[in-house]
Amino acid sequence: MTSTTDPNNTTIASSFLDVRSSSNIKLSLTKTISNSPTESGTPERFAKILANSPRNSNYDTSITATSNSINGLSNYFKDPKNTKHLIKWSNLDKIFTILKAYGDPTVIISTNSYIIVGTIKGMVLIFDFNELLQNILIPQLSSTVANNANINTATTTTVNTNSIDYLRQSVDTIKISSDGTYIAASYTSGDIFIWNLNSTPLNLSSIINSNPNFIITNNQPSNTNCLLPAMHINYHTGNLVKNFFFINSRHTAVVVLDLTLNKLVYHNGHRDSLWNLIYNSKTLLDLMDTKLLNCEYTNNSMIAILTNKSFMIYKMLAPDFQCIYHEPIQLGYEQITNSGINWSNDNTNLIFSINNNYTCLTINSIDDTISAKSTHVVPELILSLKWISPDLISILTISHQFLIIETINFNVILNLDLLVYEILIPPNKFLTYNNFKNQLLILTNYNLKFGKFISWSDLILTNVQRGNYFDALNFLKIFLNDFFPLANLINLNFDAYERIYQLKLPFLNLSLAAIKFVLKKFATQSDLENFSIDENDFHMKLHELLDMILNILLLNYKDFQEDTNSFIEQIITYLFEFDSQHPSNNATLPILYELLLEIISIQNKSVPGTLTNIKLVDPDESTQYFMDFSPIIIKNLQIYTTEIKKDPIAFKNLIISLNLNNNSNILDIDFAVNYCKQEHLFDLLIFIWNRIFMDYSTPLIDFFYLINDQTKTTHLFNELDLVDIKNNKSTLIHMENLKLTIYDYIGFILTSRQYPISDVAISLPVNQMNEIKLKFYNIIFSGTSIKWPNDSSEYLMFEENSSLVPAFPYLSLLFNYDSKRFLSLLNEVFEDSFFSEDISNDAVSSNYNLNINRQYIIDTLIDYSKQVHNSIKRDLITIFIAKNYPKYPQFINLSNHTLDNLIQNLCSTKYIDTENTANSNNLDNEILLEHERMTSLESLLTVYIPNDIEKLIILLKSKNYYLVLFKLYSKVRKFDDLLELALSVDDCKKIFGKELDTILTYIWNNVSSSLSTAQYADSVDNIKDDADENFLQLMKIKQLLKENFKNIVLSTSAEYSATINNQFDSSLHKSIIKIFDSGDMDDNKRVIQQKYLEKVFQINPDFIHSNNDLQKLYVDLSCRLKASNQKVLLNWLNNLSLKNLESNHLVNILNISKNFEALALIHTRVGKFDLVVDDIVHCIETWFLKDKCDRAYNDLNKFLKIAIKSINQLKNLDDNNEVIVCENNITKDVTPLDANRNRNMYWIKLIVTLIKIYGNSSDKNLNRDDCNRALQFLFVGVAMKECNDINDFWGIMAGVLEQQDIIMMKVNTLKDLFGDIFTSYELEKHISSLLLKIIDESSIELINEYKARLVEGWSILNDRCDICNKKIWGVGLNSSLFLLWEENELSHNSQSYISDECLKAKFNNEKLIVFKCHHGFHANCLRNLGQKGSAYSCLTCNKT
Repeated sequence: MTSTTDPNNTTIASSFLDVRSSSNIKLSLTKTISNSPTESGTPERFAKILANSPRNSNYDTSITATSNSINGLSNYFKDPKNTKHLIKWSNLDKIFTILKAYGDPTVIISTNSYIIVGTIKGMVLIFDFNELLQNILIPQLSSTVANNANINTATTTTVNTNSIDYLRQSVDTIKISSDGTYIAASYTSGDIFIWNLNSTPLNLSSIINSNPNFIITNNQPSNTNCLLPAMHINYHTGNLVKNFFFINSRHTAVVVLDLTLNKLVYHNGHRDSLWNLIYNSKTLLDLMDTKLLNCEYTNNSMIAILTNKSFMIYKMLAPDFQCIYHEPIQLGYEQITNSGINWSNDNTNLIFSINNNYTCLTINSIDDTISAKSTHVVPELILSLKWISPDLISILTISHQFLIIETINFNVILNLDLLVYEILIPPNKFLTYNNFKNQLLILTNYNLKFGKFISWSDLILTNVQRGNYFDALNFLKIFLNDFFPLANLINLNFDAYERIYQLKLPFLNLSLAAIKFVLKKFATQSDLENFSIDENDFHMKLHELLDMILNILLLNYKDFQEDTNSFIEQIITYLFEFDSQHPSNNATLPILYELLLEIISIQNKSVPGTLTNIKLVDPDESTQYFMDFSPIIIKNLQIYTTEIKKDPIAFKNLIISLNLNNNSNILDIDFAVNYCKQEHLFDLLIFIWNRIFMDYSTPLIDFFYLINDQTKTTHLFNELDLVDIKNNKSTLIHMENLKLTIYDYIGFILTSRQYPISDVAISLPVNQMNEIKLKFYNIIFSGTSIKWPNDSSEYLMFEENSSLVPAFPYLSLLFNYDSKRFLSLLNEVFEDSFFSEDISNDAVSSNYNLNINRQYIIDTLIDYSKQVHNSIKRDLITIFIAKNYPKYPQFINLSNHTLDNLIQNLCSTKYIDTENTANSNNLDNEILLEHERMTSLESLLTVYIPNDIEKLIILLKSKNYYLVLFKLYSKVRKFDDLLELALSVDDCKKIFGKELDTILTYIWNNVSSSLSTAQYADSVDNIKDDADENFLQLMKIKQLLKENFKNIVLSTSAEYSATINNQFDSSLHKSIIKIFDSGDMDDNKRVIQQKYLEKVFQINPDFIHSNNDLQKLYVDLSCRLKASNQKVLLNWLNNLSLKNLESNHLVNILNISKNFEALALIHTRVGKFDLVVDDIVHCIETWFLKDKCDRAYNDLNKFLKIAIKSINQLKNLDDNNEVIVCENNITKDVTPLDANRNRNMYWIKLIVTLIKIYGNSSDKNLNRDDCNRALQFLFVGVAMKECNDINDFWGIMAGVLEQQDIIMMKVNTLKDLFGDIFTSYELEKHISSLLLKIIDESSIELINEYKARLVEGWSILNDRCDICNKKIWGVGLNSSLFLLWEENELSHNSQSYISDECLKAKFNNEKLIVFKCHHGFHANCLRNLGQKGSAYSCLTCNKT
């Protein structure tokens, strides 16, 4: 059997020392290098992954040799066609030639300096990478072993060159000790040899001279050193050894997995008294019915073991062999075709494979628990697997695909196709990977190949030499990603920060070189005569190149920011020089400028960009990194957007997107301000004014002047020619829109938003922002004119005569220009947190006279409204106050008088005449204003109710404010009026926002507490003078429900109206009888009545039973409407409560409709079983009248079963000879003889009915077949029934034959019929007797088996616990356990208990659990693995 795991699974140190031939120099195959780059852990920045693929293009890139630059390189390393160029192969032909002298190779492994090869003739050869044979390890047999191969005791091999006999078997596996000084090899014969590399070597020539038979071929080099084994383990000779490994730092201690013995055996080599090296053996694991498959050891004394049923991890803690992890495997042994196990170098990760599945486990080094587990699948069978680094694993598949998988997301990141190299079979024996040098070694049919990954610089340089700059830049983009697990393989720093520093300068140089290459190529080709070149294609290629460069730069700007500006300025220089040299061509600088504009725009979310969607915020950090361009670059962009592109919008987007907070010097302010005035970009001009000069008040004052058409004295609008504007209609409209911008500007500033960017906050400290807001409020709500500028003596007035200046001049200006916009502005700023903070004691507020808060603004508006003569504007102020007062009750305080005036003002406006209003716009405005009044009143009444409610109700009714009235009624708990209002409108949902049923439920929930008082009163006349108001409301509600009964039923649903009426007053149900006119009834109306009554019957059946009219109507409607669906009708009748129900009326209705099946059900329920048979006879006759396609025999069979059951019910006689009937307690005194005659009479009636139908049918009619089956079923029923008389059956038959109808039938007809019946009867009788016999015999066997099981115990198959490996029974059991058991037995016999708590604990710890499979465990061991006493299961075979 061939091993299927990687032969180099153990940890091999990082490098080999040079081999010296001198015997006094210690040789070591390996030594540890502490600063190995592969030992670094997983970087913390793995959480940040930037997934950006280069954009696709529709044109062909002529400067690239491949299409990778177009389609991206995200899958480059997954394609074997590409990855074959990542490894540089070298042939080791000398080694391959030397191997022919020693036999074909069987296994190969490599270390940092050496290649070790096992051969088919038993030799182990050690080569260096100079292809020199350094040592031959000879598997010398000891004299004892040579004479008797069956002895499993080995001694030290004696060095005797005159007589060397060595093992001529194939080497299967090679292992190296942890310090590299010992090598061990296992053979297909089961032998294991261990060589000491520091022992004195022998010369091959001397061995050949002394042992002529030793020569294998004639061309062996005679000067080669040879080593004889230090120890030979022959314990497993003749067996199949799957794997073995050295234990920790020991040189002569190994653990062997023997598949033949199905054991894991430990061999410990030691010196005897004569200094001979001998070994003793110990079985670590012996599983009885579980097949061992594979195992692997790690230096921290843990062994991973894979069986056909489970995967386990054991820890070797002397003297115990303890299981620390167990996982069952679902596949059967025959389904597992391959398996493998490998530990990581740091012993914290483990991976094992079964077929094409692999599982990765992470082990906590502190407590040896499993902290993480994940299972994954590859498309093919896994031959071997190995950890390359803590973050990478390699997998070799059956098709010779060498996969490298990262362990973050377990994705394949590299795929090498090794099938083309024709590796020897099995490939996992002839492929080895060196972790520390990232080298592959493979042995093929033709040579030995040594492969090394090329460096990242070689990969880049190869593409550059071919002119593939796009691919080279794409590779750098991939390399610069934070998550690039292949970094170590191509000589890149694994840490992302160090890697960026490593690649920064190459990227910048390569980018400039790529740009120069593209420009030079175009220039060279354009200078050629008769050479036609597409300039558009050139520009598109240059655009793609610059786009790629800037993408990479932007993604890594945080690390590149020191060099960004000089880099971009250098690109500008290249492009400028190119444009100067080629003036006849289109300029190339605009390509760069457009891309820079996009970068700047996407840094501000409010300005849409067209570049790729790049996230500028590090997911792990809150800092946002902006590309701060130099003033030179920004000035170039300003000139480009204004003078070359001539696009004011592009210029606006540029300025708004700049990061002016950190560096305002990057902007040419004079240039920007002059251009804004020239192009009337006043919103951008305000933005610059705010951000650069930090002045927010000047634009406000300039807007005041603008509204008054006084622009000459402004700073922002001084270049506007108002005369020209007024003469031009289109510019006049723009001017009006500009004036209205003041409200947007004030709203933005007072809510801390940067104008004109709606979703960007002003980046100022809170105190500074509050000062700006206070200044605005003090200007707007100032009662008199203010001084402007602040340090001057002049007042800000817009009237030449100061006496004409009104109170609150700036409030008046804003309110009169556009009242709605101004109040909407105030409504927005009222929600600002500025009003929720107490800034009265701040140093900022002390600089201003007004104490600004919501109360002050409301009081100011109330005072100001007194001088407003326009009723609509006055109403607008009232609406504003009415809406905001309930929103901020803790900040606004108004007197009752003021609130009453507000309500009066809102209700005093005349109702809108929609028919006589001429102007549709005015009509729309009036309707909108009316709606605002109503909603404001509704809002106000939620927090304030006037004393004179009745007067308010009259006002609301006159205004048709139904919704306000509805909420008022609800608030003052006038639920009767509330219901009357709801019933008076056509559409409750449209007017009140609630359906009528929701309103009724709401009313009931609030008045139900008064029901106990009201339910005893029939009318208002019965109410006493001192009755409470709730009682009066309830009586009015009941009256409304009665008067609007039909409306409620039709508006809600029959079921709901029945429920709500039953809650208020059950007497309302009587109204359902006359809800519709009798002459106008149809099925739809009957359905409403029936559903209503059915609901009442469910919730209040007593009321239905107490009213005969309702009861009859309910039964009539149900039978009529359910008759179309027999199944529904029967289900209803079966669930119908017949208690107190007039069943005779129900029977009459069913009789009229001739529904005999339903009649049979009713007769069954009331106990009239004699009538049931008559009903069934009618059912049978009706069934046979149906067409063959419309009937099913199951229905006929059901009828027969009902009839038989009813006949059997007639025999229920008690000791007093009376028949007991089920539901209505009906009893009839009859004698047993009379009862038997009655039963027989019904049997005869049923049989005669079927015989008559049989006789009336033709020979070929299917009715005869159905009758035959039915009669056989009946006669079997007769035969199986309990009979008082043995001749009862024949009495029934005689009664059948005496019937006149039967006498008149033909004899042949009866002969055929009765022949079939009697045959069926005899067959049924015979089958019954056989069944009784079988049951009787089998029950005896079951009882005997049960008794035997009761006294049977389980024998123990294993003598050790499979978990802790301690002895649990048999020879060698600790004697203290017997003493413990004896003491426990004595305590039981003496009816006492173990008093010593310590002794009791020891006894419980040694309790055994033995399963049916005969495996035994300590109960405490099972509990330690998470099992509970109620659910123990065997760990070996998973049985309970």
